[in-house]
Amino acid sequence: MSKVILVVKIEIKDEYLDQIENQLKELHRGTHKYDRGCIQYDYHKDTENKNTYFFVETWESQEALDEHKTKEHFTKFFANTQDMISNIEINRLEKLGE
Repeated sequence: MSKVILVVKIEIKDEYLDQIENQLKELHRGTHKYDRGCIQYDYHKDTENKNTYFFVETWESQEALDEHKTKEHFTKFFANTQDMISNIEINRLEKLGE
């Protein structure tokens, strides 16, 4: 089974920028602590757009990613932030070369 690689772009509404950072940290922390099959789960802030964050993720399998989406820290993040997020873009990647 091949690894699943994602780059997830999350754009935050201006009025929620101060509130979102703790939510992102909790999602990041919970994923590393509780999700089996997580190889990489890093989040970054765009240096040119203060409203934009990126998650760079590598999962052992699609099953591991699917399980991640059911975990409390994941569902809680989206329940608590749905009004704060203006856009989410998910890019699935295929690694080329070594």
